[in-house]
Amino acid sequence: MNTYDTETIANVCEACQKETKIVYRYKDSFFRPKLRGINHMEVGRSSIISNPITIILEFIIMVLAKFKVAVDRFEAWLFPKTDRIVSDVFDSAIVGRITFAKREDIHKPLHSMTAELWARTWWFTWKKLGEGISDKDGNLSVPFNLRKARSANNHRLTLELYETTHVFFHEGKPKRKLNLFKSIPIPKKDLIGMRYSLHDIQLFFWEYRDDAPVPRVVIKDHDKDAPQHYVKDREVAFAEQVLPIELTKLKHIRQMKLNPEKITMESMQNDYPVNLTRCIEEKLPGYTRSDEWMGKRMLNGMNRAYFQPGANGSSGDYWVKYFGVCRYEHNDEYALPTSRVRFKVREDNLPVPVEIRLTGPLNAFNKDPWQERVLTPADGDDWLHAKRVVRVNGAFTTELDEHFTGTHLDTEQYAIAAYRNLRLNPLAVLLLPHLKEVILINH
Repeated sequence: MNTYDTETIANVCEACQKETKIVYRYKDSFFRPKLRGINHMEVGRSSIISNPITIILEFIIMVLAKFKVAVDRFEAWLFPKTDRIVSDVFDSAIVGRITFAKREDIHKPLHSMTAELWARTWWFTWKKLGEGISDKDGNLSVPFNLRKARSANNHRLTLELYETTHVFFHEGKPKRKLNLFKSIPIPKKDLIGMRYSLHDIQLFFWEYRDDAPVPRVVIKDHDKDAPQHYVKDREVAFAEQVLPIELTKLKHIRQMKLNPEKITMESMQNDYPVNLTRCIEEKLPGYTRSDEWMGKRMLNGMNRAYFQPGANGSSGDYWVKYFGVCRYEHNDEYALPTSRVRFKVREDNLPVPVEIRLTGPLNAFNKDPWQERVLTPADGDDWLHAKRVVRVNGAFTTELDEHFTGTHLDTEQYAIAAYRNLRLNPLAVLLLPHLKEVILINH
């Protein structure tokens, strides 16, 4: 294996980090692949457009879409919703009790929900007639001026209920970002007294799933009933990073089914964007298979590792352990043995592997789950294969056990509880930014 001096390695690594840095060049397009969720992609929106008729059709659709957006923005500018209530005399009120709608939750109140009563005039302008917040028992009262509500100038009345999506700071003060959750039409002719009761207002609001062993939120259709939606920049990141990889993977799966003898490991790798490891390997052949590179990946890569001191207490002797298949459902196509790696810390404080212990089957024939193989750098190619097993095992453990299960699924239960309950609470300032969109990613 080639050896390289420290300065050369540092310069190449720095250059490759710049070359492989993710840059977004997103340009919206109707036929561009669109991500509806982490695992939900509209494949029909092809990224390869060559037919002139398709190109013209796409141009027309995009012009119409942009025109609609422009019209909506112009209407919002021309007829804005001002926060000022049009009257200071309140002689009537819309009342009701807000609860969850799920059968098991109908007696649980939705407290601190913001409600606003709006009138849309025949001239398309908006008038805010009143506002209110539900109390701890879910009781809501929105006072308003009866005469102004029944005015002949009003085309329709709407009671709008808002949820707190996140909290941001403006001029050093926390501000709640409210999102319209439900609109309730109010018949103008029914407003004839001091109170108009909506009775029980039941909302399907951040409902818990019944079919999951851990707290999960109900999402039947990502586009229709998800309690959150990705922000635009997140969708841009997905479109730039995930979709090209997903389309390439689908292409390879189809190739392997139709013409497997024509596809090679090299051709598959060349179809994907060059990552940091491949970039460095092209410039420094053999370096990314070295013990030094593995030590750097254990410290700075995705393989989350706990360096535990060796049992004998010797200085500079550490072990890293990744659990294997354990009780996961598995088949005979893939091997996932438990991996233990012993590291020695060099004088420059970099840990390098000196021993690997693999416990479990490595093939479909010898299935003894307790068999152990011990490998060292003296084992040549077997040592290279063992390091690859460790890194794959580490990636699997990191993504499934630590990242998804230990982080995402664990966080979802707090996200549901927070969004169900924290609206005016100061904890919303602290928690909501960290819980944003986690349930979408899990879904």
